[in-house]
Amino acid sequence: MNYKIYILIFITKIIENALGTLRVIVISSGKKWIGSILNGIISIIWIIATGMVLVDVTKDPLKIVFFCLGSIIGSYFGSLVEEKIALGNNLLVAIVTYNLGEVIAKELRKEKYAVTCIIGNGINGLKSVLFVMMPRKKTQNCVSLISCIDQNAMIISECATTLKGGFNS
Repeated sequence: MNYKIYILIFITKIIENALGTLRVIVISSGKKWIGSILNGIISIIWIIATGMVLVDVTKDPLKIVFFCLGSIIGSYFGSLVEEKIALGNNLLVAIVTYNLGEVIAKELRKEKYAVTCIIGNGINGLKSVLFVMMPRKKTQNCVSLISCIDQNAMIISECATTLKGGFNS
């Protein structure tokens, strides 16, 4: 058994799959050139990893196991890294108690969030509906701020891309 080759296969697959996960997210965030460059790097790593596995694979099928384990860990690791980087924007829709809508909007604006507030009809009467556009990195702070003012707020998050205009235009 060659432990060094197993470790090398495992590590290259972790790197390949982590980069692959990031590539998908980078492309979906509109950064196509970065995604293309990542894809080139991924291709090189894939060829190296696959080449190591295919050499005498019938005599050493444990290589396949390390290849698969590296894929699993790499995808998970890529998701964690992407979560920390938090590329892109979110659109939060907060449906809040009617008389708290303007209070929440004012607080969000103090924190430099882009907020639009409209009146909606809920099952129990009037509601304030807040649309808040922000970088994904700020989503949890915004949710906390809204929740502190209205514990019964319904908050929906959606990945969003600004097509034209807006707060920072």
